Amino acid sequence: MDYLMEKFEKTFLTEFPINLGIGYENAIQILRNNITEIIGLGIEPIQLPNGIFKIDLLDIMYYWIATQNEIVLAAELEKTPLALVIRLVGKDVQYANRTPYAYELYEIILNDMHRDLRLLSDQSLTEKGFKTWEKLFDMGVKISIYDLSKPGKTFTPFKSKEEMKEFFQKGAQYKNYQFVLSESKEGIANLIGQFGIKRYQELMQEKI
Repeated sequence: MDYLMEKFEKTFLTEFPINLGIGYENAIQILRNNITEIIGLGIEPIQLPNGIFKIDLLDIMYYWIATQNEIVLAAELEKTPLALVIRLVGKDVQYANRTPYAYELYEIILNDMHRDLRLLSDQSLTEKGFKTWEKLFDMGVKISIYDLSKPGKTFTPFKSKEEMKEFFQKGAQYKNYQFVLSESKEGIANLIGQFGIKRYQELMQEKI
């Protein structure tokens, strides 16, 4: 049980020391610099179809979409025991309000890695960001959400966009919430088990 909880906490409760409020325009330059320096060390990126690339390191991964050899959308992910955690996403402002979109990159990562993605709480929890989750839902991505302070009790897999809309009407307390994206219903099934164990632990602590 202790080992399972250690993996759970590392994956779903650990916040990462990255400023997610720096904005896409600043984040993309940070990501470009990181990727360029890594390639400069002699590490070759893996090319996927349609102008998509990735670098797979010991603890970190990078995925990006390039147009005419310029990185226009990129993500940095941390490997954790039960999922990949998206630490930083950046997009060239010249591509604002047009493809490629972040949700398209998320789908690419899900389909390539076949692992759940956790997104840290940030501006994506606003009403504007909600459009992203609607598009992902329409694409068949399974979306769950939980409160970082009480994950077992609050873990919620969304069954419809209507459920998501109702959820988003509750206001500012959602700064503590995290999203988990799953490729399939099997991914959701795994999450139910993982968060169920955490709920059991929460209930035991309530009795103490």
